[in-house]
Amino acid sequence: MRIIALLLSAVTLISLFACTKSGTSAPHDTTVEESTTLPDTTVPDTTDAETTTEEITTEEITTVEITTAEPQFPIYGEDEYTYNIDVSKYLSYIDPENDEEYLIIANRKHPLGKDYKPSNLTYVAKGQSWLLRRAAKEAFEAMRLEMQYLGVYDTYNRSTYRSYSFQNTLYNNYIERDKKRYPNLSHDEIVALVDTYSARPGTSDHQTGLTIDFDPLNESFEDLKAFAYMRDNAYKFGFILRYPKGKENITGYKYEPWHWRFVGRDAATYIYEHGITLEEYMAKKNGTEIEYFD
Repeated sequence: MRIIALLLSAVTLISLFACTKSGTSAPHDTTVEESTTLPDTTVPDTTDAETTTEEITTEEITTVEITTAEPQFPIYGEDEYTYNIDVSKYLSYIDPENDEEYLIIANRKHPLGKDYKPSNLTYVAKGQSWLLRRAAKEAFEAMRLEMQYLGVYDTYNRSTYRSYSFQNTLYNNYIERDKKRYPNLSHDEIVALVDTYSARPGTSDHQTGLTIDFDPLNESFEDLKAFAYMRDNAYKFGFILRYPKGKENITGYKYEPWHWRFVGRDAATYIYEHGITLEEYMAKKNGTEIEYFD
C-alpha cells in the first residue's frame, strides 16, 4: 500500500508540472502580461501623431505668408498715371495729341448754335442709341472696363449726345412742367428756374458729343461706388465733373454729380488737381477773365 501511495503522489506532481509548462496559469498572470504590452504599442503612435501635427501647422503658416505678400491687382502705366487694366490701345484717345477740339465750351454765354453737329459721332455700344465722339467713346470704354475690373457695377450711361432739336423739345417740356408746378411764378421766373438745371437749345454741353450722364440723374449718384471711383480717377481717362458743387456762378448750372465731360487727359488732370471748372481752365489757358452768371 505504501508503494501505491508513493506512486500516486509522483503522478500528481508530474501532472502539476505539466500544467505549469503548458501556460494554463492563473487569470491574473494573463492580465498583467496584456497591460504591459499595450503601452509599448500606444506610446510610439502618440509621438508620431504629435510630430505630424507640428509639421502641418508650420506648413500652413508659411502658405498664408506667401499669399498675403502677393499684390491684389496688376498695375499698368507710367509716371503719375496708373491703371489696373492694360489701356495701351485706348491711350491715343484718352490722351489725344491735339486736345483743343475737346475743350469747347457750351453755355448761355457761349452758344453752339442751331446747326452745330460734332464730327465722328459713334454708338457707345451695340444695341444702344446713345452717341459720342470717337475719342470720348473709346476713353469711356477704357474707364468702364477699369471700373468693372474693380467690381464697380452700380451705374450705367444714360444721356450722351443731344441734337439742337432734341434739346429744344426737352427744354420747353421743362418750362411747361414747371408752370404747372409753380402756378404763382411768372414766365420769366419759370425760365430762370429751368435755366439752373436745363440748357437752352444750342447751349447744351450734350450737343458737343463729349458728355455722359450716369444713372441716377440726381444727387444720390454721389452715394454710389461709381461716383467715388470717378471722382478720384476719371481724370486719368480724360473726364471731368462738369458742374461741381459751389461753382454754380461760373458754370451757370447747379451741382450735377452724374454729369461728366471728356476734355482729354492733360486738361482733365489740371482741372482735377486744381479743383476748377472747364470755364476757369479755359480763362487761364487763354489769359482772359472768368465770366460769371448772375
